[in-house]
Amino acid sequence: TILASGEQWEPAAMHLRNSLMLNPDDTEARHNYEKVLAELDKKEQEEEQEQQQDNKPQDPPTAYALEMKKNAEQLVKERKYKEAFDLMQNALQIDKTVSNFNDFIQRIGDVDEIDS
Repeated sequence: TILASGEQWEPAAMHLRNSLMLNPDDTEARHNYEKVLAELDKKEQEEEQEQQQDNKPQDPPTAYALEMKKNAEQLVKERKYKEAFDLMQNALQIDKTVSNFNDFIQRIGDVDEIDS
């Protein structure tokens, strides 16, 4: 159906279910309904997995990560946004706990983009 091709799985499932209620012998509708239900299940599993990832506690920042953020904050005070952003990006490659500061890094990147 058009709804399924647009990945609107819930309305597609309702539409196909209604179609099957009117004509239970429609094999094409039954096949499509099963495909849509499989997609809904897949989507639900992906959402649960994302939820678990979001709930997973993040490791606290290391001394290195804290020092890099402090250095980046100093560069920001000096309006050296590109240098601050690059510093944090490089630090992120070295130490995954720098990701605790992803919002900070994103803001620096946004300001750098506006400033240039």
